[in-house]
Amino acid sequence: MDYQRIYTEDYYKIRAYEPENLRQHFALLAQNIKQHLDPHMTLDVGCARGYFVQAIRELGIKAYGMDISEYALAHCAPDTRSYLCRANAETDLPYFANLFDLVTCMECIEHLDVPEVVIRNIARVLRPGGYAVIASPKITTWRRLFNAIYGQAEVHPSELDLAEWITLFGKHRMQYMGDFSREWGIAGELRRLTIERTYNMTPCTSTGRLLNRLGKWGRWLRVRLNVLAWEPEFMLFRLR
Repeated sequence: MDYQRIYTEDYYKIRAYEPENLRQHFALLAQNIKQHLDPHMTLDVGCARGYFVQAIRELGIKAYGMDISEYALAHCAPDTRSYLCRANAETDLPYFANLFDLVTCMECIEHLDVPEVVIRNIARVLRPGGYAVIASPKITTWRRLFNAIYGQAEVHPSELDLAEWITLFGKHRMQYMGDFSREWGIAGELRRLTIERTYNMTPCTSTGRLLNRLGKWGRWLRVRLNVLAWEPEFMLFRLR
């Protein structure tokens, strides 16, 4: 996949990837990561513009991020550029082995052609006993219906179900610990914030644009269907 052709300014604008839409979402995740996992040093794989890295660093944690998008890194969150690097996670993560207590990959791993290589690289930079916090679209009936109608998104070559993710991570000594959003009691709040953010997104399909033109109720229906189709699988793994 030609990542530079895809992850441009247009990509980020369509998805309303702006700080006002993401600050609460990432702050909630960062606070719960600190409370439940208490890491000393973290890496965000596919950090985009670094807002999650920013949220974690604001809690006093040494957080770093990497992404392949030149645009994203050139327009990153204030005061984060020195903690971010440009790299291809499918090639290697440019960090020492056993360095991080926690690696996060939030709705990014499905964007990669060869996710198992990325999982292997994540396992290499994690210390034994370290955690991986992963979010990726849940394969539900709605998701399958969406793909059947519109085709699987070009930017999502690796949509897998939970059992497949568990198998891939397990090959690299990473044990599935459960759904962190439910374990930490934040599933409802994450869903609410996702709904709010989706209202600001520019529809990517003709159906979505039509529903938006129908007014308040059309937009309400678009958002609900979008959230159902793109509901994340929130996965916590621990390196054995």
